[in-house]
Amino acid sequence: MGDTSVLLILDAQNDFLTEKDSLGRTGTLLVTNPSTLAPLLLQLRTFFLENNRKVVHTQDTHPTNHISFSSRHPTLPILSVYKLPQWDQLIVPDHCVKESWGSQFVDQLLPVPSNVPIITKGSDPDIESHSAFFDILGNPTGLEGLLKEMNCQKIFLCGVHTDVLVKKTVEDALKTKLFEESPEKIVVISDCVRGFV
Repeated sequence: MGDTSVLLILDAQNDFLTEKDSLGRTGTLLVTNPSTLAPLLLQLRTFFLENNRKVVHTQDTHPTNHISFSSRHPTLPILSVYKLPQWDQLIVPDHCVKESWGSQFVDQLLPVPSNVPIITKGSDPDIESHSAFFDILGNPTGLEGLLKEMNCQKIFLCGVHTDVLVKKTVEDALKTKLFEESPEKIVVISDCVRGFV
């Protein structure tokens, strides 16, 4: 692993990973075995930083009326699909509302070191954003430019939603000039990701 490797920690937030905190709060969109993931992410982040490698966090930051939220579609069941002109929208519980407890990183990863940038996504109420690189319409999040500035040659992915966020981030990474001809430079750390199933 050379010094151009970057660890990308995907959406390690309370609504995805906290089963119950000291105040009794529970995440609204938990992955399977959530409590086992945060310690692994902390170990990875510590290892990368102690070895002078780069780390980037991503963070879901939705408005209260995001298009994926069940509260916006009260007649539709959770996990149903709503057909839109440009994509099929999955309806999920409200989660990671900007500045809420659910949108904060899990306690084990706080504070986020000052030298670790955070890429936020999902802030447009009418656009889905399943990838760390682009929203569903192809608008960039800023991650590709940040990785170029870091002279990134290889990314290691860990975090939540293997079946959605991790998958779409890998697919979109392959569309960037950074990795389009070098898919072997995209590594998913398989024991450090979690999905819905």
